[in-house]
Amino acid sequence: MTATLAATMRLLAGLAVATGMAAAAECSGDWPDWRGPDQNRHYDGPPLATSFDPGAGTNVLWKNDAAGGISTPVILGGKLFTLVRHKPGTTEEAEKVLCLDAASGEKVWENVFNVYLSDVPAERVGWSAMIADPESNTVFAHGVCGVFTAIDAATGTTRWQRSLHEEFGFLSTYGGRTNIPVVFEDLVIASAVVTGWGDTARPAHRFLGMDKATGEVRWMNGTKELPEDTTYSTPSLAALGGQAALVFGSSDGSVWNFQPRTGKAAWNFKLSRRGLNVAPLVDGDDVFVSQAEENLDNTSMGSVTRFKGTGTGDITATNAVWQRKGVMDGRSMPVVLGDRVYFVDDGAKVYAFDKQTGNPVGKPVKLLGTIVRGSPLVADGKLYVCSTSGWHVLEPTQDGLKFVNRMRLDEDDEVTASPIAWNGLVFLTTGARLYCIGAKPTDGVVRAQPKVTAPQQVSANTKGPAGEPAWVQIVPAEAQVAAGGALPLKVRLYDSAGRFVRESAAEFSATAGAVAADGTYTAPAGVHAAAIVTAKVGSLEGKARIRSMPRLPWRFDFDDTPLAADPKTGMVKGEPPLPWVGMRYRHVVREVDGSKCLVKITTIPKGTRSQGWIGPIGLHDYVIRADVRARETGVEKPGSPASDVPQAAATDADAFARKFGNPAALEKARMPDIGLVAQRYTLDMMGASQQLQLRSWPPQVATYFSKTIPFSWEAGRWYTIKLEARTKDGAAVLRGKVWPRGEPEPEAWTIEGVHEAGNLQGSPGFFGNSKDSEIYIDNVSVEAVE
Repeated sequence: MTATLAATMRLLAGLAVATGMAAAAECSGDWPDWRGPDQNRHYDGPPLATSFDPGAGTNVLWKNDAAGGISTPVILGGKLFTLVRHKPGTTEEAEKVLCLDAASGEKVWENVFNVYLSDVPAERVGWSAMIADPESNTVFAHGVCGVFTAIDAATGTTRWQRSLHEEFGFLSTYGGRTNIPVVFEDLVIASAVVTGWGDTARPAHRFLGMDKATGEVRWMNGTKELPEDTTYSTPSLAALGGQAALVFGSSDGSVWNFQPRTGKAAWNFKLSRRGLNVAPLVDGDDVFVSQAEENLDNTSMGSVTRFKGTGTGDITATNAVWQRKGVMDGRSMPVVLGDRVYFVDDGAKVYAFDKQTGNPVGKPVKLLGTIVRGSPLVADGKLYVCSTSGWHVLEPTQDGLKFVNRMRLDEDDEVTASPIAWNGLVFLTTGARLYCIGAKPTDGVVRAQPKVTAPQQVSANTKGPAGEPAWVQIVPAEAQVAAGGALPLKVRLYDSAGRFVRESAAEFSATAGAVAADGTYTAPAGVHAAAIVTAKVGSLEGKARIRSMPRLPWRFDFDDTPLAADPKTGMVKGEPPLPWVGMRYRHVVREVDGSKCLVKITTIPKGTRSQGWIGPIGLHDYVIRADVRARETGVEKPGSPASDVPQAAATDADAFARKFGNPAALEKARMPDIGLVAQRYTLDMMGASQQLQLRSWPPQVATYFSKTIPFSWEAGRWYTIKLEARTKDGAAVLRGKVWPRGEPEPEAWTIEGVHEAGNLQGSPGFFGNSKDSEIYIDNVSVEAVE
């Protein structure tokens, strides 16, 4: 750029800006992704403040306590969006999207949604981050329990919402790890470890590509099954080898590249024995990534790696450029500044490496505190880095880094989120509040920032012209319809580079139901069914999966389930109904007490606690009923032969009972929890504690809605359990009862509760928590109530 051109551009920028923060917001660029517009944590705008004083207010333009939390905000059109707890510690606690005016910190709107059927504690609500789409003026939220919401950025109105754990089996665990979605062209893409139905029943890290305007599923695909971990590595959208790429760290310990338009896997690079949480940085054709788990080739922990993101298949052996082991950066995203790449390890040390060679530059710099969870911000040739307890600004030197500023934060200002920047301002989220940091504006002059985001640039660089068709996609790729209902299907063709070619006619077939020549699928009438629909175009084939259920009432006694001997174990068993979500991996059908029933088995790794769903999420005002039994664990008297329960599975309660020689106490300690789910509530027969509990959000029973009463029951005996859920004046009315099977049903309900801010719809299902004792379930029914 010539000096004259640069001067002209500066003049035009100045003339285009009106005085004040609001006018500045109109001409400055957005920060629509927590990583910034280029997904690399770089800010390019007016200079930022390097220091602030939370107490005296120096350089603090505003602060908002309601926006404090653990989520990194995003900015679109002068509005700031973040995920936070709603009314923490109260009976109305929930998760919400909070929208603030970025210049003033004033609330514009909020969008609240309940947390339900999740093991995530309240302190980890807001784990994910928003993603904003400038093209549609929509923001997307992935809540901790799998609630996925598309929201009008201007008004806060919900455009569409899906329950990803009920519909697809997205796991929501105690750790709280919730993946951050990304937007590419007309898709919004979300992921989690999924335990679904059919060929997705076994756990794997899976992605959903959804139409951003409607939520319709375009594609679903995953990585290696039975991973060790959940994960929260944000995908990076890039153009690699001329092709659009979705690059992410997976729960199977590899970095993968999927075609974002089709979900087709392009390559993978194996890195660790455990799941990857760090968002990879794509710089040209290079991928920089780190991890803090055990390495593949030895027992050392942690590594930082640069590899080439080109090729196909397993590129581990061919594409590594350099790797340095022993750096345990398992959370913070790497950043590039000049000819160096920087990594911040989990123990609050900053490492600098030559980008090309991987040689260390200087010694690691120790930050204040001992923990880092967020990622650096690159601005004005500096690094803005926060540990959980410290604020730091560092500047590169010839032999490493030097501090420009550092400050220890107050205890309640613990930092989990990453700082972001916009329009000369830094936004720092702490556990207690959100700070807006910067010098007070004087003349209002700003430098306009680029409007084109990285995903938009990737789209422009990889669109065409398209080649010959190489991939068939059926839309919707995943769906649920009423039994006997019709669903129009579309066939879309893509070339080998994942570029859209055209829509097409196809030759259809289905494993259940029928497909007309025009692509209309009709589900079987009157039965629960699941179909694999195949569309054939020439020699190419694509598949879609469709579940269908009839109207209530339903009955399941499993007597017609075919049984066969397992070739590995010899166990004679069958499978639960195919359309049930989250059930086939941890449950089988076996003969028990002379009748076939559903069995939650105890031999599945990481399968102690589970839930599954058997119907549409729109159901409400119904009652679910089943016969249940806990299997005795075979505890023997002290000194007798060992029981059939593996001793390695002993709990603290087991150890106590063994020490004092109490077989009855040991048997009780090993009793499972058995529950039914209705309208996003669980009625739980709690074995070890001998209680009956009605709840929606398990970790929050002390403060959120729940009812718990003493209730004695025994292993080895059949009981009938019944849960009724109704809606009334915006509240959920819950009633439950349990009685020994075969005895008359008691007139009185055993337990009752009203949840004023309740869940007004949801799929029926099952809950089980058992390490030692199998759970038997039979004679299931679901009926509507008036």
